[in-house]
Parts: sequence; C-alpha cells; structure tokens
Amino acid sequence: MASNRRTPTFADAPNEDAFDASNLEERLAAIAAFLPVFENPAFTFGKLERGTRSSEIVEIPAFSTLKEAESFVRTAYEAEWVYPFSWTDWVDTDEAKRLRNDPSFLAQADERQLAKLLTASIRADRFCDGALATDYETGLLTNILRRAAALLAIHRSAT
Repeated sequence: MASNRRTPTFADAPNEDAFDASNLEERLAAIAAFLPVFENPAFTFGKLERGTRSSEIVEIPAFSTLKEAESFVRTAYEAEWVYPFSWTDWVDTDEAKRLRNDPSFLAQADERQLAKLLTASIRADRFCDGALATDYETGLLTNILRRAAALLAIHRSAT
C-alpha cells in the first residue's frame, strides 16, 4: 500500500522541534560507524581545489569532499540525523554555542542535541563551502560521533 506521506523539507521547518526519536539504536549505529574513520590520523575530510582561469572563464576555488566524508553526510541524511527545524535560529542560542565550544558539555548531549548539531553543521556547509571540513578539523564532528557511540552503548546495555 503506497503512503501519501510526503517527506518534509527544510522549507517545511516548523517553529517547534520535530525530532523523530524512533529507531535510535539503529540510527546511532549508522553514524557511530564512522568514528574509527574520523579518529584515524591519516583521514582527511577533503581538499581545497584551486580555481582556474582561462580566457574569459574564471572558476573560483571550491572545497572537494572525499569519499568517506560524502558517505558520512549521506548516512546522516538517510538515518535522519539531518532534519527540518529552524537551525539558522538555533545556532545562535546558548545551547548551540556550548555544544560547539565545550567538549565536556557535548559529552553529555542527548540524541536531539546531536541531531541539531549535525543538521546545523551539514546544512551550513551548503551555504559556506568547507564549513563541515572545519567542523571536522576542530574535532567537533569526531566529538559528536564519540557521543553517538557512547549513547549507542547505553541503548544496547538497556536492552
């Protein structure tokens, strides 16, 4: 039986938070699987491609995300860690600032807070090329994945 349910888009973002808390163990496992990749000192998120200039055409430099990083972003969308809410307003809140800048606060985050951080980071990269790579380089993404792995362990021990 076909569903008439339409997938929400960011244009549909409600004023209130619409985080879906179902299937958390499976969803946590999906993103926590990237922790060994992100913790590998040899891993790079991507690289800045130089711009080119030929006669009348100028290509500006652009950030090129590598395969593993692209897979992470795709998984975050597929596992519904990126979801519609007013993330552009949320990033200016005290909660968002503390989660981004205080690793000990992030280490206590719940699943909703992780989803908000991932949504804000991934969506910001759409508007500012390389923003997600910066979040990787500062340790934010790895710390999010560490917390996801810790929450996954808690969920698994509870069942």
